[in-house]
Amino acid sequence: MTHHEQDIMELNFEIIAHQHDAMFDDYEDGTSQSYDVATIRILTGPQTGRTYHVYVPSGGPESEAWRQTGSALAADVRPEDLGDQDVLFSGAFVLKEGGQ
Repeated sequence: MTHHEQDIMELNFEIIAHQHDAMFDDYEDGTSQSYDVATIRILTGPQTGRTYHVYVPSGGPESEAWRQTGSALAADVRPEDLGDQDVLFSGAFVLKEGGQ
């Protein structure tokens, strides 16, 4: 097992809220990106019960999965990507098929 594989943990979580276009980034080149925010609650493991706000690029390939309030999902995450923050970006999660 490589060091990288040891640093991955699986999280099972429920999407408890979703807000469309919660944040916007404007870039120097004149382009912009909007983000939805999904509020999730961890269902298993040492983080059980903890909530996070996950920013998801609006219209991105995985944005629909993050909009399913009430659904349970599973994802691989590196613990260092969670840190002590409660705001994360969806890039920290590798969603798995089939949820919990």
